[in-house]
Amino acid sequence: DAGLLDATVRALAGWPTADALNDVLDIAQHADGKAHRVLALQAYIRMLGLPNEREPLATFELFKTAMSLAERPEEKKAVLSGLAEVGCLEALNYAAAYLDQEELRAEAEVSAARIAYLVGPQHREPARAIAQRILDTTQDTDNRQRAERVLAHIREAESAVMTWVYAGPFSEEGKEFGEVFAFAYPPELLGREKLAWQPLKITTPREPWTFDLTKLDTGSNRCVYVHAAVWSETQQEARLAIGSDDGVRVWFNGQLVHEFNAIRAHKPLEDKIAVTLRAGWNPLLLKIVQAGGDWAFSCAVLTPDGDPLPGLKFEATPP
Repeated sequence: DAGLLDATVRALAGWPTADALNDVLDIAQHADGKAHRVLALQAYIRMLGLPNEREPLATFELFKTAMSLAERPEEKKAVLSGLAEVGCLEALNYAAAYLDQEELRAEAEVSAARIAYLVGPQHREPARAIAQRILDTTQDTDNRQRAERVLAHIREAESAVMTWVYAGPFSEEGKEFGEVFAFAYPPELLGREKLAWQPLKITTPREPWTFDLTKLDTGSNRCVYVHAAVWSETQQEARLAIGSDDGVRVWFNGQLVHEFNAIRAHKPLEDKIAVTLRAGWNPLLLKIVQAGGDWAFSCAVLTPDGDPLPGLKFEATPP
C-alpha cells in the first residue's frame, strides 16, 4: 500500500527521539523511492545530533556513513553542520578535507572551526594549523572570527593541565567535611603508586581544564585525588593556578604547597601559588574535597605574572 508506506516513512522520519535511528538508516540505504531515501537520510542526520551517550569517535563514524549516502549538496552540507558538534580529531580532519570543495567550503569552514575549538586544547598543532588555514583563505567575516576564536582558545589552554589520573572517591562513615579534608587517605601515603589510578575523562569539552567530579560520585563528605606530571626544559619560577569546589590540598614536587579548607563554588584557576619548576618532570598531586552539591576543579601552570607558560608538557601518570 503506497499510501501506508509513505505514512510510515514520514512517521519514522519525524520521530522525536533517536530510537528510530537504525530504522531511518535502513530506509536511507534500501528504500526503492529516492524521495523516501532523502527523507530518511535527513532524519538520520537530525537524530545523530540528539542527546546521546556515544563517544565522539562513534558519532563521527555514523556521520561518515551519512556522508556516504548523501548525493545532493544539501545533504552534504547538513552532514557537515551536524559534524560540527563532534569533538574528536578524526572529525576535525574529515571536515577540513572539504575546505577545497567550492560548493561546500562555507559549511566546511564553519564545521572545521567549531570542531577545532572543541579539540584544540587537546590537539593544539592540528587544530591551530586548520584554524590558520581558514583564517588565511576564507572570504567570510564570521568564519574569520571563528578561526580567530579558535587560536585564542588554544593559547588560553596552553598552560592548562588536562591529563590526569585519579584515585577514589574516599570517604568514611561519620566523617564530616573538615575531617575528610584533614585525614590522610592512601594516596597521601607510601605505596600510593600501587593504587588503582585511572585516567580522568574530560567532562566539559568547551572548557576542558575544568573537571566535573560529580561524574564520578554524587555523594557528600568525600574526596578524590588527581595526579599529573609537568615537564619543564629548565628550572624556572612559575605559578600554579587552582580552582576547586569545595576544598583542595596541593602537593608539588612532593611538598604541600597550598590548602583551602572551606566550602565554595568553583571559579576556574582562582587560587595562585608560587612554585619553582625543576628541569625535567615535576609531580603534581591534588586532593579535592566535597561537602555536597557541585564538585569540580581546574588547574594550570603559568608564568609568575599569570601568562601562558610555553614549552611545558603534561603527562597523566601514577605518583
